[in-house]
Amino acid sequence: MAGVSHNGTVSIDLVRLGAFSGSATSLRDALRRRVVVADFDLQRAARDWRSSPARARALAEAQRCGAGVAAWPKSAAWSRALERWYARTNPRAARATIVVQSIPAFTEFAHPYAVYTDRVGREGMAEAGSFRSHFTPGWLAREQTFLERAACVYTMGPSTRDVIIDQYGLPPGRVRVVASGSNVPMGPMAAPTVDCRRVLFVGNDWERKGGPELLEAFAAVRARHPALELEIVGSSPDRVPAGVRVLGRVPHAVMYELFSRADLFVVPTRAEPFGIALAEALMAGVPGVGSTVGNQQWILGDGGETVPPGDAPALAETIERMITDYPAYRARARARGEELRAEFSWDRVADVMLADFEAQP
Repeated sequence: MAGVSHNGTVSIDLVRLGAFSGSATSLRDALRRRVVVADFDLQRAARDWRSSPARARALAEAQRCGAGVAAWPKSAAWSRALERWYARTNPRAARATIVVQSIPAFTEFAHPYAVYTDRVGREGMAEAGSFRSHFTPGWLAREQTFLERAACVYTMGPSTRDVIIDQYGLPPGRVRVVASGSNVPMGPMAAPTVDCRRVLFVGNDWERKGGPELLEAFAAVRARHPALELEIVGSSPDRVPAGVRVLGRVPHAVMYELFSRADLFVVPTRAEPFGIALAEALMAGVPGVGSTVGNQQWILGDGGETVPPGDAPALAETIERMITDYPAYRARARARGEELRAEFSWDRVADVMLADFEAQP
């Protein structure tokens, strides 16, 4: 496809909304090791004074849909504004483009593009209550067109692929699961342990990630295992039971140390687009507990367990069972972690995308 070359003299555009928990920038860096990449962060549009009228229209569009129904960044008005901003800041000749996430929902691309996403709008509609995706009907219609016109849609996990095929009607041959890579620098896999004493939680959305249920379950289990400890990374809950250490936000550079010293990784999330932290824990050799939503079971394989979201008693029972049979869980997690180290790679994701682009006429 015109616009892509491995000789480093021709560039592609990467269009993203912020760092996407590190995934967008990790993909960008992997692509830059192969071709020249022009990086467009659409969050800059919100700081552009020329976008103020569009933001007002987006707010009005969301308000017309009712409180709690829509969010202004996922409105047709803001999607059009982002597309105008991208065109205004990118006056160069047409090129191949990779758009990270379907949120931009562009509809006027004149050149080939691909989409890489962890979740689409209709998939997010399945979540309950405040954790479901919020968008206007106009934005959803634009997302439909955006996905339909893409040369290929790459998804992190199979649940998103299934939704795109079944609910958006895209041909299976144009939707491809490529997983992700680790956003944490990987070191050697941690040495196996025989006792489970250190539990780790990572997430910056405490309620959505199931933090309250984890604290309830942890207190119940610790009553029987008083040496058990819990470290919380990314969130800072106000009140915690004994045995809990709150670390708050920490840089990616030190996360592997936290994974390596943990014995069990637990994030009983109520809504989850993908779950890279769960994969990163497994790559450190640590068994995990996720929830039954999204791609959690696919990531875990037999390296851990899943529980229904919001079910603290089931979570406590699962943690207790894993403590009791910990050496077996640790061995399975190490084997699954080795598989993920081979399968989950940003370099691999970049290679797949560029090869597909080059194969196009």
